[in-house]
Amino acid sequence: MSVSDEGGDLEAGVEAPWAVDATGKALKTYYTVEGTRLVQHVQFTPNTAFPVVADPTVHRYFGYYTVNLNKSESAAAVGTVAGCAALFARAPYPASLVGVGCGVFAAFSTVQLAGGKCLVVHIVGFPPALATWWPTFPKC
Repeated sequence: MSVSDEGGDLEAGVEAPWAVDATGKALKTYYTVEGTRLVQHVQFTPNTAFPVVADPTVHRYFGYYTVNLNKSESAAAVGTVAGCAALFARAPYPASLVGVGCGVFAAFSTVQLAGGKCLVVHIVGFPPALATWWPTFPKC
């Protein structure tokens, strides 16, 4: 399960729930979201030995950002990438490789947008100095 801020940026991840009784027997457990709270439910049986331990494991993700674009923003971004392909098309090697990368990304992205999807850019690191990124295309 992921935890995001109001802007949709990933803040943390919560591992799968777990719970064990005093004998070490695993118990069925699950999460629900109630408003802004994450609640862990543990299913006890008549044979459950107490105390029961259930402790969610949370991982914080500093330096991970997402940029969610709507349909028109996605189209504008892909159009800009297509412009990059055109700009570098006549550039000498190795700069021409940038144009190839832009062209491949623009072609792939255009197909995704035509299928009713929008662009989400994931960035890991500390832009602009140390970062990498990748796109995903969820339904709009």
